[in-house]
Amino acid sequence: MTVGEVLAAAHSLPLRPLREALEDRPFIVVAPHPDDESLACGGLIAGACRQGLRGKVVIVSDGAGSHPNSKAYPPDRLRSLREEEAKQAGAELGLRPEEMLFLRLPDRFVPCRGEEAERASGVIADCVREIGAGSLFVSWRHDPHCDREASYRIAREVQGRAGKVRLLVCMNSSLKATHERAGSNTQA
Repeated sequence: MTVGEVLAAAHSLPLRPLREALEDRPFIVVAPHPDDESLACGGLIAGACRQGLRGKVVIVSDGAGSHPNSKAYPPDRLRSLREEEAKQAGAELGLRPEEMLFLRLPDRFVPCRGEEAERASGVIADCVREIGAGSLFVSWRHDPHCDREASYRIAREVQGRAGKVRLLVCMNSSLKATHERAGSNTQA
């Protein structure tokens, strides 16, 4: 497939206004690492905030594993730096400080089951109910990074706990237009 063919296919996608796509409801972005919210859903977040749609970003890992064995950025320093950078990026995108939540699970070791994963899914499910979120955005389940796969599994658990919330998958800097409901996939 050529670049021209890819662009032509992209132009033929059935796009809807953001407010309609989000069903005029708040949303939650589940970001495996600090910066994934901006790279994968930055346009969504900024566009929604500009239109007065509120959301929440939940950053799952602490980000301290991105530079293992670094003398310049040991884990504690890196953890603080990545969180501060995420807060600054969130503000640039239009998020208020209370619209960002840091779970601080260990980067490169986010669990997909067990007590910590259960706690994470419980916290996110509480956020869904608290803001009345209609959509939950998360990384693709087949992403090769273990934290992205674990975050997807946590988000699926949230979907089961929180009831009627759509699970939408973000891939790199684009949104895969697939709604994942329990047991089915339908195109957006």
